[in-house]
Amino acid sequence: MIKLCGEYHEEYAVYEGHAITRAEFDDGAAEIDGKIVDITGKAEVRVRYLTPYNFIICAKWNPLNENKYDGIVESILNGILRGVRTIDELVTLVEKAHRHKMDM
Repeated sequence: MIKLCGEYHEEYAVYEGHAITRAEFDDGAAEIDGKIVDITGKAEVRVRYLTPYNFIICAKWNPLNENKYDGIVESILNGILRGVRTIDELVTLVEKAHRHKMDM
């Protein structure tokens, strides 16, 4: 998953303070303290990232929000996590990118 998506996460659920599997959540029942409990509508799904990840917050009209840059941005961000690229590369990309008239 790390090579494919750049990150790895797991999903589980919580019911009354008990961690349960995603499969139990999907089934609507879980084994808790040796008893089968109906958890339908009573559990909450959680996602936990097991690898470092990053994200960018930027203005609506920033070039990073344009689909045409998705591939290079993903490559830079994943490279930063692996220690083979730098934030300076991302800054350079944004500085050289065509700016939308609303981003001026």
